Amino acid sequence: MSAPKQEIAVIAGVGPGLGAALVRKFACEGSAVALLARSADFLNGLADELRRSGARALPCPTDLTDDVAVSKAFARVRDELGPVSVLVNHVGSGVWGGFNELTAEDFRSTWERCALAAFLCCKQVVPDMLAHGGGSILFTGATSSIRGRNGAPAFSSAKFAVRGLADSLARELWPQGIHVAHILVDGVIDTEAVKAQMPDAAGEPMLNPEDMAETYWALTRQKPGAWTFELELRPKGEDFFV
Repeated sequence: MSAPKQEIAVIAGVGPGLGAALVRKFACEGSAVALLARSADFLNGLADELRRSGARALPCPTDLTDDVAVSKAFARVRDELGPVSVLVNHVGSGVWGGFNELTAEDFRSTWERCALAAFLCCKQVVPDMLAHGGGSILFTGATSSIRGRNGAPAFSSAKFAVRGLADSLARELWPQGIHVAHILVDGVIDTEAVKAQMPDAAGEPMLNPEDMAETYWALTRQKPGAWTFELELRPKGEDFFV
């Protein structure tokens, strides 16, 4: 009997918080992982760490808003690892500021980093998933995915767009065997960068990146008889949004 093929997971938008935790989780569970983001130094360091533990890890420094760059990155993933079976769209940065402070470029770039980046990555993996009879596509959302936020019209509208993309893809791709899910992150993620930026939030409940990664992994293990489309992650002790 031949050995089962190794799962190939792409984490698009890898930073030192949840992105890195997702990479480590999928690698720990036996997946080969491709790391996509702009920062070559960070990706190379994290990939080296994973390789030392015996994992297959491919760092792919990529501008995820550039169609050509994304196409080249996924071609490399297919060549060096194989066809993608899991995609996590985790890009979600943007420009913050009130409506009167935002420029057209601020608004455009935020949409590109959230909605366009996710669209471009999905375009690269869906054909292979259809050809191989299934796969998982996960989207990281935020509280701003379902309600506007004062001081964040660019980010909120972009996250609304990501949720709309996920919802539309789920309706189209679920019947074809591809599990599409949207994870709504309602809370502050506990990272060193956040602690440095928010010194007054020391007592605030925060989400643990490693615990969050467990949930992402569990979504990819669900049986098709009861798939989840959307779930919300909150830290213990945080008030639910109104």
